[in-house]
Amino acid sequence: MPQLNRLFKRLFAILLGASLWTGNAWANPLAEMAGNWSGSGWARQTAGGPQEPLRCRIENKFNTATSRLKVRGACAVPGRRFDVNGALNGSDPERLRGFFRNPEGAGRAELSGQINEDAAVFAFQVTVPKTGEKISQVVSWKVTEAGLSFRAMDRTTREITAELTFAR
Repeated sequence: MPQLNRLFKRLFAILLGASLWTGNAWANPLAEMAGNWSGSGWARQTAGGPQEPLRCRIENKFNTATSRLKVRGACAVPGRRFDVNGALNGSDPERLRGFFRNPEGAGRAELSGQINEDAAVFAFQVTVPKTGEKISQVVSWKVTEAGLSFRAMDRTTREITAELTFAR
């Protein structure tokens, strides 16, 4: 069960982080991420661990006046559903800031990133309350003609830990 909880924490952090990546280099890529999205793909609890199927539905609301993207939704892996909740501020197109609320009780995690050519890059770190384990990820999220493409990577091992594709 502790391994399953770590998986959910990582998935939640990854999903929210996904909202920071885009394939567009214009003034505010978060505006392109607004809307209702459904996605599927896979995630693994640990680098090198087995892939588990993952499904998500998120609703992103973008406030043009504040350049803030509010992210809410739900995800599911076999046997478990969890909520996604957070926000991102893109008022400076080269510096993104935000947060997510960890559904497993680690509280609020701060996020930061920036736009690099055709992607927004973001890294974060959280500590699992029960185990003290640190989870550190780098996430990429790109707006494509087909939808949203998401990928997460463990910062230490550099192994891919999740990949999802979202459509409206």
